[in-house]
Amino acid sequence: MLAPMIENFAKEYTSTNFYKVDVDQLPNVAASNSVSSMPTLLFFKNGQLLGTVIGANPGAVKQNLAKLA
Repeated sequence: MLAPMIENFAKEYTSTNFYKVDVDQLPNVAASNSVSSMPTLLFFKNGQLLGTVIGANPGAVKQNLAKLA
């Protein structure tokens, strides 16, 4: 459900990089970013965490993307 939404956002926000992390394969990345629920989206700018969305919430994702653009 979330993947098509992210693909659409990636087309809209072309200056933004999107990364998908498999937390089963990279549990250290999940732990270091306090990811405890899936899906979790983290929004970084210049290495600083500026926002987090837990769950498939398109409105919250778009709001965070707009802040970073």
